Amino acid sequence: MGLQPSKGVRDGAVGQSLLPGAAGRGAALAQEVRASITGNVGDPIDAPLAGAAVTVTNVAPNLSLTTKTGESGNYFMPFLAPEPTG
Repeated sequence: MGLQPSKGVRDGAVGQSLLPGAAGRGAALAQEVRASITGNVGDPIDAPLAGAAVTVTNVAPNLSLTTKTGESGNYFMPFLAPEPTG
């Protein structure tokens, strides 16, 4: 909600840039390991529901995060940590 892609960046596009000489041996690029969920909440006739609570729960650590839908029923839940493995 309220996030817009940078000028010249397509929706969902991922890019990277390297400084000159940084592409040599031993260079590492950071990777994002968190996820996000986005969606839309509507009533039975698909009219948007503004202000609806949306809760995301990670059952392993029993951690819940809640957000509310915007005027058009859209929600965005960023920076969700994956479930630990192993």
